[in-house]
Amino acid sequence: MARLDVSSCSLLFVAAVAAGCAGDDGGDGGDGVPLTCDSLTLCTYAEVTTYHTTVAEPAGGTIVDGQYRLAWVESERADDDGRLDSLTAIEIRDGRFRESGSSTGYLGTITTSGTDLTMHSTERCVLSASDGATEASWTYGYTATATQLRLRDTVSGGSDGTWHVVRVYQRMASADELCALRSDVPSTPGESAACWASNCFCAYAVNTDLADASCPF
Repeated sequence: MARLDVSSCSLLFVAAVAAGCAGDDGGDGGDGVPLTCDSLTLCTYAEVTTYHTTVAEPAGGTIVDGQYRLAWVESERADDDGRLDSLTAIEIRDGRFRESGSSTGYLGTITTSGTDLTMHSTERCVLSASDGATEASWTYGYTATATQLRLRDTVSGGSDGTWHVVRVYQRMASADELCALRSDVPSTPGESAACWASNCFCAYAVNTDLADASCPF
């Protein structure tokens, strides 16, 4: 698995957080206010690592409202070991979700049935602003605990057949963790958000607009 050369990274952290808006209880900064595009905006070139490992069956569970950050990815496929996946964040509140990680993201509803979780987008977000209505759905097997949300997906690789991957999201204590990146990457599954590109940046906003200049995609 490749290792991070920290000397090649130039980091720009922009924390545009409205005073008193970041949650202090598991990152839920909503206080019952409905999610919107500007509830949580993350824009970054940072990436997480994929690990070849045994992928557990989904177990369901109660999803705790809060702000989650992708921590690592697990894959049944050996060739995926060391592959990089874009860092993303999800806020879940009152049966709705806000997904973010690049200049565009989604807002919509989240429902569960047994061990299946379905995200249905109703709105497309460009940075912190709505870009109009959109309709799309994604269904995953899921496992939820008080601190983690694991989304299990089936990947098709043509002649390689199909295999399962799990994206592991960690519930944050506050949005301040969004751009807390590692200078090294563990060799076994664990928090692996790091910068690999020389022009890497990480910017976020909570309950306020993220400026275009903070997201040079």
